[in-house]
Amino acid sequence: MAQQRVSIDKLIATQLPEQPALSPDGGSIAYVLKSTNRAEDRDERSLWLVAAEGGEPRRLTLGTGDSTPRWSPDGTRLAFLRAQDGPPQIWVLPVGGGEAEQVTTQPLGAGAPVWSGDGTRIAFCGPIDSAALPGEGSDDAAKRRTAPIVINRLGYKADGAGLLGTLRKHIHVVALGSGEITRLTRGDWHAGDPVWSPDGERIAFSTGKEADSDLTFETAAYVVSSSEGNARPRLVGAADVQLAVTGWTPDGAKLIAVGRTDAEVGNASVLLLPLDGEAPRDITSALDRNVMPGGAGYPGAFPQLSADGQTVFFCLRDGGYTHLYATGIDGAVQRVIVGGAANVSGVSVVGNTAAIVLSTETSFGEIATVDLRSGTATPLTSYSPEETGLIVAEPRSFTTSDGLLVHGWLRRDPQRTGPLPLLLDVHGGPHNAWNGAADPVHAYHHELVARGWAVLTLNPRGSDGYGNDFFRGVLGGWGTSDAKDFLEPIDDLVAEGVADPARLAVTGYSYGGFMACYLTSRENRFAAAVAGGVVADLTSVAGTSDAGHFLSRLENGALPWKNPELLAPQSPYSLVGQVRTPTLIVQGGEDHRCPVGQAEQWFTALREQDVPSELVLYPGGSHLFILNGAPSHRADWNKRIVDWVERYAPAAGTPVRKKALNAAHWQQRLSELAAAHKVPGATLGILRLGEEPVLASHGVLNINTGVQTTEDSVFQIGSISKVWTATVIMQLVDEGKLDLDAPILDVVPEFRVADAEVSKSVTMRHLLTHTSGIDGDVFTDTGRGDDCLEKYVQALSEVKQNHPIGATFSYCNSGFALMGRVIEKLTGLSWDDALRDRLFTPLGLKHTVTLPEEALLHRAAAGHVGADENGPPSRPDVVTPPLPWPRRTHRCHRGRRARVRPHASEVRARDRRHPHSLGAERRAHDHAPERRS
Repeated sequence: MAQQRVSIDKLIATQLPEQPALSPDGGSIAYVLKSTNRAEDRDERSLWLVAAEGGEPRRLTLGTGDSTPRWSPDGTRLAFLRAQDGPPQIWVLPVGGGEAEQVTTQPLGAGAPVWSGDGTRIAFCGPIDSAALPGEGSDDAAKRRTAPIVINRLGYKADGAGLLGTLRKHIHVVALGSGEITRLTRGDWHAGDPVWSPDGERIAFSTGKEADSDLTFETAAYVVSSSEGNARPRLVGAADVQLAVTGWTPDGAKLIAVGRTDAEVGNASVLLLPLDGEAPRDITSALDRNVMPGGAGYPGAFPQLSADGQTVFFCLRDGGYTHLYATGIDGAVQRVIVGGAANVSGVSVVGNTAAIVLSTETSFGEIATVDLRSGTATPLTSYSPEETGLIVAEPRSFTTSDGLLVHGWLRRDPQRTGPLPLLLDVHGGPHNAWNGAADPVHAYHHELVARGWAVLTLNPRGSDGYGNDFFRGVLGGWGTSDAKDFLEPIDDLVAEGVADPARLAVTGYSYGGFMACYLTSRENRFAAAVAGGVVADLTSVAGTSDAGHFLSRLENGALPWKNPELLAPQSPYSLVGQVRTPTLIVQGGEDHRCPVGQAEQWFTALREQDVPSELVLYPGGSHLFILNGAPSHRADWNKRIVDWVERYAPAAGTPVRKKALNAAHWQQRLSELAAAHKVPGATLGILRLGEEPVLASHGVLNINTGVQTTEDSVFQIGSISKVWTATVIMQLVDEGKLDLDAPILDVVPEFRVADAEVSKSVTMRHLLTHTSGIDGDVFTDTGRGDDCLEKYVQALSEVKQNHPIGATFSYCNSGFALMGRVIEKLTGLSWDDALRDRLFTPLGLKHTVTLPEEALLHRAAAGHVGADENGPPSRPDVVTPPLPWPRRTHRCHRGRRARVRPHASEVRARDRRHPHSLGAERRAHDHAPERRS
């Protein structure tokens, strides 16, 4: 890809296709397109359709909350979920044309639709209020939401949902002909998603129904009648397992599931569960890799069975990537279909073709088809920008002191040499994994690389994709077993001259947030740390997380009330008194997985020790807000990481900035001052190197039209062109084409002023510093042609001095017009063409123009107006450009185009449509207070 400036906002706004569904005839793929609406601060999803042979995708639905498309067996309809003015409901859309029809009106919403084999019914799993009475109204349900909640077992809350109270998930079936809904399951437990039997008579699902399942985490397979609302689910196989049912074999004799035949931590497999009570069969264990059913932050998909029932297609994590595999139903032969540096998710199989979402090192994800015989993948969409500026990560491997091979990726600009500042980013889980695929979620990686950093991502012991023993290698030893897997690779990179040991930073989210806290409580090598979604205290998290008991018993290997001595070495909080690293802590305000109290504990301890620290809470944010939270929160999280590590790990000789620019403060300040001084509209931009720019806007661009001022509005501010002119002058100095202390006559031999000695002596340094003494308020109309600056310089021959050259400072507009002529002489271009070629285009300044007619292409301000004590009139008689200090305007006529020229008040061009004369313009300005619109 061609490189360009990486933007966090652009990466977050990347459109991402999801959830492909291949039509029964294999000819079309329905999918979900996720986009970002920054104005409404939300993600939006709609349904799209693309031909499996390729072609232009077309939009199917206009909704903003449409998801989970499912084809009817005959391929004529799509069932999907639509969240519109309430919880999601099932709708059905005729693919050949017509309006979508709402099928369910469940009070708490419906789950993903699953068609019966004959296309007459749809099963779904949806939330119900187990305390609701038949026929009760919404007021009764609302009262119950605020009633006391009685808790007698774990699992009473869930991240993303909060306290569950009397809410449970159960399976329903809706008959499409009558609309009648039959609830099939009931009880004090949560049912998993339904899977129809081939004959349509039964539905399989998974759940933990046992009385102690909240302590054991066991979820077993069950089968229930698809038509009898009062039938009891029948257990299939053992209850002490952990699995999710995903399908049936064609003969209806076995269930297909993903999981384990115990309830321990480790690789999941594809399992066959005979309904006749025989032992389950693991058909993928020989691969010694984890089968990926898919989920937020964990790419994958449920296994799919071939039409003849002889082959299972499934996703498997290998070396950090999620690949597509196939195995015979007997488990005898396994083969990789899509491998390499790619991630596969959302698999839908029909015949010899699969529709998938494929992400690569240069693509965030596209809908693609895969020939299941050859493994050939063909992308059908192109949502990832061709020019993202992303740099492909370099695979690296490190061997630790105990002989473990740790795999990872190093992302850095290959054009930069020497030791670079390095950010270590630790993944969550701990059983997730990094890989080298393009990633818009962690946009700060790309932003930092563009700023000259190196970013290191490692898969330490405990990571997924390296075998079951590796997966379990961190159990009972969080931090104590895997810290070396991070620190020793950093030592290697420092020794190689890749990493600057004085500019190391660490960040991570979830388990990565835990590790950022752990490492900084045991090490002082990091100049900055950002801990997100943290677990800081393994004692308190055990009783407050929605997964606390699981973490303590299975991950940490100890219950805090029973074996505190086993938890203390693993817990960051046990040595929080040793932390000296400036730390930013970020946490979702409604995080129930790693409760907000964990972040508060860590921040409080650091504040009490006067360690530079900040705590940022994102209201309403769950543990996964970095994936599915408000776009503004996701952007803020990314930008804060960049800002924090740049502030506290600055370049040598640069002081640490302990406080970042506060955008909210400057917005409030701008609005406050604009209101106080009756300024109709204004924008503010502050750029501090190493930080994201602060942008603010206030009011209207025109008091007659009421058009709102926005951050990209264009204002007629003359003095900015002095910055442009001076910048190009200094470029010419750097190029050796101009000497600051040589006479201007060397470049512009025709230059003369009234004082002959000044003509010979004035230099570029005098002009830049406004010390030439030349009268700066010279407003001579020299026309609008390409020679207007040349004529203007000739007209300076009678201009006198305000003071001797070099004696003092006197603001000199005419001196900058002369500088513009110097630029023309040395570049062979007009002043504004030189600025465009040398500044605007290279810097990507798309809202910087020198022509009034160009300004009309943007949201342009009206300019200065006359005013009285009540502010500007509603209909100004005269419009003049804003001129700082006592200056006037000048009109340059150049054919049919008016260019902004750098003389007097930057020789501001005036469009011929202004009817007033230059004299009237001067008088209006002289009698109007300085005011900007």
